[in-house]
Amino acid sequence: MRRYAILSIFTTIVMVVGLRICHGFSFEAEGFFPKVLDERNIAKVAVSSQNPSVIYAAAKNKIFFSKNEGIDWKEVNLGLGKDINTLKCSYSLGEEVFVATNDGLFKYSTLDDKCVKIFSGWDELDKECLDVGFLDNYIFLATKQGLYYSVNKAESWQKVSSDQLAGSIVSKICVDFINKAVFVACQNGIYMSRDKGNSWSRIFVIYSFENPDEDFSDYDTEITQTNNPIKTMYFSTSEKMLYIVTNKAIYYTKDLGRSWQRLSTLGLPNFDINSLLEIDGGLVCVSKTGVYKLEGHSWSKLDLARLSYITINDLSFSKSGNYLVLGTQEGVYKIKVNTNNKTNNKLKEQDIWKKNNYSPLNSNILFEDEPNIREVQKAAIEYAEVNINKIKSWRKRAIFKALMPNFSLGYDKNVYGSSSGAMAVGPRDWNLGLRWELGDLIWNNDQTSIDSRSRLMVQLRQDVLDQVNYYYFERRRLVYELNYNPPDNPHELFLKQLEIEKITANLDALTNNYFSERLKGQNNSKIKIGK
Repeated sequence: MRRYAILSIFTTIVMVVGLRICHGFSFEAEGFFPKVLDERNIAKVAVSSQNPSVIYAAAKNKIFFSKNEGIDWKEVNLGLGKDINTLKCSYSLGEEVFVATNDGLFKYSTLDDKCVKIFSGWDELDKECLDVGFLDNYIFLATKQGLYYSVNKAESWQKVSSDQLAGSIVSKICVDFINKAVFVACQNGIYMSRDKGNSWSRIFVIYSFENPDEDFSDYDTEITQTNNPIKTMYFSTSEKMLYIVTNKAIYYTKDLGRSWQRLSTLGLPNFDINSLLEIDGGLVCVSKTGVYKLEGHSWSKLDLARLSYITINDLSFSKSGNYLVLGTQEGVYKIKVNTNNKTNNKLKEQDIWKKNNYSPLNSNILFEDEPNIREVQKAAIEYAEVNINKIKSWRKRAIFKALMPNFSLGYDKNVYGSSSGAMAVGPRDWNLGLRWELGDLIWNNDQTSIDSRSRLMVQLRQDVLDQVNYYYFERRRLVYELNYNPPDNPHELFLKQLEIEKITANLDALTNNYFSERLKGQNNSKIKIGK
């Protein structure tokens, strides 16, 4: 069983109460975003770095491309069983797209309309390609059994012989074109090379340990299948910073990993983030719950109208074409982006708040009839049965178990013997046996199982609390905005109200309807909240 704990030299979360400043981009034709490709379960999308009219999309074992910004599409089938993990365009190797699959690396060129397999691997783990990156004429390839590179346009490959990377699962590759640095994420951290793969140094540490005495058997399958806590990496060329997303936080470094800081995650529901990118100097991320934009020190969910209720798997931005491409479960959507919208939203919001007589006292009155966060957390903990008292009860019972004897009951003939060796067999009779294991008062095997389940319960409890915290404060933010800055458009007003109802339903699902019952003044929930 392998576990992970992430160490950051310096982490900080800045929490700011006040006004947020927009990064200066907006969407054209708000509320209407055309679907340019009707294909289910689009996992990856990419816009050509050299030609903004060329768009690529990947679904299962096939890729699609368009040469005219999504008006017409052509399908390229890679063959059965080739699940696509990454779709990337090269910045320096011509008009080509590289497709990393579980059955090797493919390259497709729109110029000659050819798709060829350029890496097959040496065994089953080698051929499972997870990511690809480019630096000058170098191609770096991440596999489940180490890192490979090519210097001759994929005609031949060499395996990186670094002790840290050899045989390790390399999941992500990120390139800093300014400092000519390559970053790779593997099981025990993030490594950097400044000399195109000749030498590597670890800049972000992930400690792992194993406990051979733990037996998680069938109830810990989901955790044991987690091989790498690094979800994604992104290098910002404008800010010259490397961002990494883990299972629990977002970190960034300005000095190539010599020091790390923690980015605020206020407003994000979870860390199931598929990708990060920049739009006009603003950081944008995609998770299963939508697309979020970093504004100041908090994240806000972008209003994508009906797309807000569709699972978005990936996105790509064309800087020269000024449009955003979304890969979703229902197809590919294209959104035109205005990047010259540099308005001072701070002054605008101040005027609105002044007009609506905003004050901290008014905001407190707005929520005075609602349960506080502590009450909602307790309700969720009780409903999910992750109260710490359950573990304490198990430990007490494990100790008292040693005081209870093992009973044995039998019905058999009695056998008698003497010192002279004479034997006699009597009639059948009942017998009762009692046996105590007094050593269990100090330690018994049940304690090991309880310790393992305790750690699982702590993790589950934290996941439940993370969801409750997000939904609770996101709901408050939306209610607050709806009261002090309501949209003029009826369509936008309806969507805001619908979002509040959705979040309220999520809180009810986590608390067995405790939240709504408190809102109605019916404090007769099945869950009793103690002090």
